[in-house]
Amino acid sequence: MLHWNYRVIKSRIDGSLSIHEVYYDSNDDSNPTNCCGSYGSAAAIGDDKEELLRVLEMMKEALDKPILDESIFYEHTTIENS
Repeated sequence: MLHWNYRVIKSRIDGSLSIHEVYYDSNDDSNPTNCCGSYGSAAAIGDDKEELLRVLEMMKEALDKPILDESIFYEHTTIENS
């Protein structure tokens, strides 16, 4: 089953970190298959302040997960949080 969440991704060009939508083809986060916004980070967008707050909370959860190297979508590698 396809699902997504926000994840911190390390740029393979300059090493900078940004938050992106990441999509998976399984029920867990073990096999990321696609990254939305590969050329820019995700924007927090909502129809009202409450929805915007929910999006920001979901983005904040990405900080608790291991950082994904951008190349994972080419080589399937992971960089652990330090």
